Formats: sequence, structure tokens, C-alpha cells
Amino acid sequence: MPPEILAQFKNRIGRPRLDNPKVPVKLRLDDDVVAALRATGPGWQTRINDMLKARIKRGKIQFVGPGDKRKATPPRVVAKRKSA
Repeated sequence: MPPEILAQFKNRIGRPRLDNPKVPVKLRLDDDVVAALRATGPGWQTRINDMLKARIKRGKIQFVGPGDKRKATPPRVVAKRKSA
């Protein structure tokens, strides 16, 4: 091909770069958890990302770093009272 035609396609091969690309991670989960998520069909990894993002935004997930002296507070469990 002539160089002027090739110049039109330079640096335009493939998908456009994202402003906020996803980061690949290796995460170890129980096999029954993965099976349940995969059973929801295509897009299950995106749904995990959306669920985690929503919980973080609502403050349902707290992060405690290795150097942090505070302890993460577990979710509060309310026991049902027996009616007399």
C-alpha cells in the first residue's frame, strides 16, 4: 500500500483507550460462589464489579489497611426476641 494510505490508519488499530480502564486481578473465591455468579449468565464479572461499587458507595464495605490500628466493625446482628 502507498505510504499516504497507511498514514491514515496509523495509531487507529484496535479499540479506543478508556479513560478509566479496568484492572485485572486474581481473586480466590469459593467454588459454589463462582458457580452461583456464573449461573446468572454472561456479564457476571461486570455485575460483581457493579455490586461492589454500589456497596462501597453506600459505605457498606469498610477498608482497614495493614498499618491501621482500627478494627473493622462486623455487621450488626439483631436477635429476634421470643414472645411470651
